[in-house]
Amino acid sequence: MELLWEDFESTYAKAGRTYQGKEVTDKVVRIWVNQYGGKLHEFAALNLKYAHLLHNENDRYH
Repeated sequence: MELLWEDFESTYAKAGRTYQGKEVTDKVVRIWVNQYGGKLHEFAALNLKYAHLLHNENDRYH
């Protein structure tokens, strides 16, 4: 969830958009999780920015 949150906010900022507050970010992240929750690990595995997080042998939660 934190990665989605940070990714949304950084992408939004890079696009030159005005920060709309945490309520907007929360709404977008919740929509993503509701729509794609079961497949988010597939996105992360294909995205180099996140892939390493799924393959950390010291992390018992993945």
